Amino acid sequence: METLAVIGSGKTISFLKSEIPKQEIKDVKLKMVFCYNNLDSKGVDKLGIQDPDTQKMINHIRKVEL
Repeated sequence: METLAVIGSGKTISFLKSEIPKQEIKDVKLKMVFCYNNLDSKGVDKLGIQDPDTQKMINHIRKVEL
């Protein structure tokens, strides 16, 4: 996921957008959210609004980046 966060494309974003809400393994989901945040931070914010668990991960990632 770290590589996709750098070289990802529109297809990567579409994939993450559809798969993050379904992902039940927390470690995998966190990496997916990290990747999506790097590629499209406004898009991942929309997922965070819909899912509190995703929003917690977004907050964590952005806090770590500071």
